[in-house]
Amino acid sequence: VPGVRETVQATLDLMRGLGLAALLTDDSARRSRLLRQWATTLDRTLAATE
Repeated sequence: VPGVRETVQATLDLMRGLGLAALLTDDSARRSRLLRQWATTLDRTLAATE
């Protein structure tokens, strides 16, 4: 399905970046908001494959 592979890859890249950011600073509130938004995006993309 077009876009699914890219979305999964973006998720992995995002997790790596957030993991590194967590080591450098404590900005957990901002990261939580970002993850909630990304989860919504990911749900919509994957729902389109059903």
